[in-house]
Amino acid sequence: NPRQADRLLRQLRQVWPAFKDLPDLSQRVQEAYPRVRVAVTLPAISFDPNSLTDWAARRSGRLLFRSLLEYAAPGGEGGVYQSQVVEWRTEELGRRLVFQLRPDRPGFRPSGAMYSAYDLAQQLLNAADSRAPEYRSEWAAILSRVRVLPPDTVIAELRHPHVRPEGLLCWLPSSGWKLTAQDTGSAWENGPFTRSQQESDGKTTVYLRASAVGSPPQGLAEIEELIFPRSRDAIRALKQGDVDVIDRVNPWELHLLENDPSIVVAQYRVPLVHMLVPNLARALPANRDFRRALLYATDRSRILKAVLNERNLPGCQVISGPLPAGRRFDDPLGYGYDSQIEPRPYQPTLALALAELAYRQSVEIAKKRGLPAPPRQKLVLVHPPHEIAREVCSQIRRQWQLIGWETTLVEIHPGEAKLPADFDFLYVEAAVWDPITDLSRCFSAIRKSEFFPTQVDTLLGLLNQAIDWPDASNRLRTLHRRIYEDTTVVPLWQLSDYYAFRKGVQGLESERVTLYQNVESWRVTKSQER
Repeated sequence: NPRQADRLLRQLRQVWPAFKDLPDLSQRVQEAYPRVRVAVTLPAISFDPNSLTDWAARRSGRLLFRSLLEYAAPGGEGGVYQSQVVEWRTEELGRRLVFQLRPDRPGFRPSGAMYSAYDLAQQLLNAADSRAPEYRSEWAAILSRVRVLPPDTVIAELRHPHVRPEGLLCWLPSSGWKLTAQDTGSAWENGPFTRSQQESDGKTTVYLRASAVGSPPQGLAEIEELIFPRSRDAIRALKQGDVDVIDRVNPWELHLLENDPSIVVAQYRVPLVHMLVPNLARALPANRDFRRALLYATDRSRILKAVLNERNLPGCQVISGPLPAGRRFDDPLGYGYDSQIEPRPYQPTLALALAELAYRQSVEIAKKRGLPAPPRQKLVLVHPPHEIAREVCSQIRRQWQLIGWETTLVEIHPGEAKLPADFDFLYVEAAVWDPITDLSRCFSAIRKSEFFPTQVDTLLGLLNQAIDWPDASNRLRTLHRRIYEDTTVVPLWQLSDYYAFRKGVQGLESERVTLYQNVESWRVTKSQER
């Protein structure tokens, strides 16, 4: 039982760390069954490697699925994309996309079927069909027609060039017959790992190497994710050797790991944008003056300093809009961020006046429409159930109390299908890594289009028509200015996250955007003992 052997070995390491044969025994167990235990602070309840708002789905979804195209890193002109499914190129001055299916592309499980050129063609067409569940308006706006050239080539003709069409194609491959049958069930797995139903429970999830069945495993044979509601407990487990990796370390606890020679602390390559998204179906959040009031009532600099434990960490700063500013001044990641727009300052007196004005306006509107008046001085703020969001929202609640507004905090996992109808604001950590494509997709995932400001919606649509990168940057900066003036969302800050691992795990040293980005190349070497 290699799994039990690994667990007993970890216990031995804790109770008898001076045992002289421990390193050799560790090496023998790992060679027989390479296995890594990962501490996670947010479990995955859905699996989508392309999710922009669900950290856990984005992390663990990479184990089960390989996307058609995947965001790999920021580049000089938008994101850098890679694929294990297709090779692609642009022709005709950007008006034609040519896809060549890779011969080593992963097959589907459990059928073992291979993704074909006809499957790809059908997906490209369905994404442009408003009647299909896979419809994507941005792709539909530029696609003209699709051709299949046997055996494995697909050509997509575009109405006009797009500066980064790859960003529109980050979806999961699927069988063509499944799509035409309107089957909207769970996607077929094609990733390097699969879930073990026998070993997974409410506290752990075990992923088995898909290719390990019946043959010697290549790389890791198993990954076990353990849920730690408190990051401090995960740090203790990492130091003791009970886990090998922590997927996310709270910024205020980084100092607990930095002086341990057996542990490496590394920063994810791109930051997340943190913001409060208003429920525009509710009277007060739909009022621009009220959104501004709460923005002025939030001392974002003070909260961010507390989260960072009074340290200056690269890539962490207060922002004025829902776009990444980059980790430094010349970072190409910030190509859409207008640095000339200063974040609004903390002004509680102005916030108090605007909140009162907005409430009176909402009462008058309700009277004219024959509706009940909105509740006075009561708000509901929804946030993910992890420590960073919990700490931030607790401080936001205390600051809103200073202007007389009591706030109820509700924890809901971002993978939950529905939000409560009475929520006022939603705390979101968004992976807006390639704004020219991700910003529209992010807003589509967190808003109700019938209540979205028309001018912002129009500007989002115009992003698709950018003819080159200077034009795309100008359009994004115009959108940034409009969102800032409208306070369409309440921007907070961008935050660079950190992960940690024991030196015995190789493959995690290179920069990454998600934890399992290169999980196929992970290796376990001789454990670094304390």
